[in-house]
Amino acid sequence: MRVNGPASKSALTFYLLVFVLSAPFWLAGPAAERPLRNKVPFGLLLSALQAVNPMLAALVLVYAEKGRAGARELLKRALDHV
Repeated sequence: MRVNGPASKSALTFYLLVFVLSAPFWLAGPAAERPLRNKVPFGLLLSALQAVNPMLAALVLVYAEKGRAGARELLKRALDHV
C-alpha cells in the first residue's frame, strides 16, 4: 500500500528531523568517549543520549503545527502512566 499526502510527508519530515538531531552525537561521540570512558557511569556511551531525539522531533513538529497547546497535550499523553 502506498500512501501519498500529508501523512507520508509528515513521516518523512519526522525521520529527517530525527536524523539531523542524531548527527551531532554520531560525529562527536567517538571523540568525546575516549577521555570519558572510565568516568561515565555504567560505561554509558555519549550516543545513548540520542534516545530522546524521537520525542524531541515529535515535540518540534507538533509545536510547529499546533502551537504550545499541542505540545503540552503531547507531553501529557507521553508522560501519562496509566
